[in-house]
Amino acid sequence: NYLYMSASSGYISRFPLSSDTMAYIALVSGTGGGIAFSGDGNLYVAKGTSLYKKSLTFSPLATYTLSEVSYRLASNAAGDLYYFNSPSKSIYKKVFPNGPDLCVATLNVNAHTGLFASSAGTLLYADGNGSIQKISSTGNVLWTYNPSSGSESLSTLFGMAVSSTGSIFVVLSNGTVKRFNAITPVSGLSASVNTINNTITIDWAEG
Repeated sequence: NYLYMSASSGYISRFPLSSDTMAYIALVSGTGGGIAFSGDGNLYVAKGTSLYKKSLTFSPLATYTLSEVSYRLASNAAGDLYYFNSPSKSIYKKVFPNGPDLCVATLNVNAHTGLFASSAGTLLYADGNGSIQKISSTGNVLWTYNPSSGSESLSTLFGMAVSSTGSIFVVLSNGTVKRFNAITPVSGLSASVNTINNTITIDWAEG
């Protein structure tokens, strides 16, 4: 098994999980725009508005055009591909083969440190200012997590990943890895008041 990473310099690195040696496997000329796995187990690599599909050994498979410049890529098991464009502060869903791509969300910041896509079409977005947002497939913000200070602060968040059970892993710039349990928002909130006992009962559902 390998861990693949891309750098803003354009280098693509492959890290064997069975050893502590990292190998640079390719250099995409110019600033890199993200890397993600395709639905069929290969790789997508973005550079500007160009999207390259590569094998795991970086052999070329296909080339596509994006509607906007990609700054961060994310894909899901269903084969959907999303990318973040910083100038427009928007997340796009790639429409193959060559668009036009669909804008699924416009945010209030142009910073970016993490993007994750689930098979259900929801997105997790880390904005570089210490906030993580969950976004619905229709672009609505479902919840925002933003610890402002202290040991839980995410102001130096460098990367993000999500497990199959929904746990969120974040990497800070100092190398610290934090794990957060899956967040289930509260819905169906209701309250009732008992004036005799002077009590308030609050009921809610999760999901």
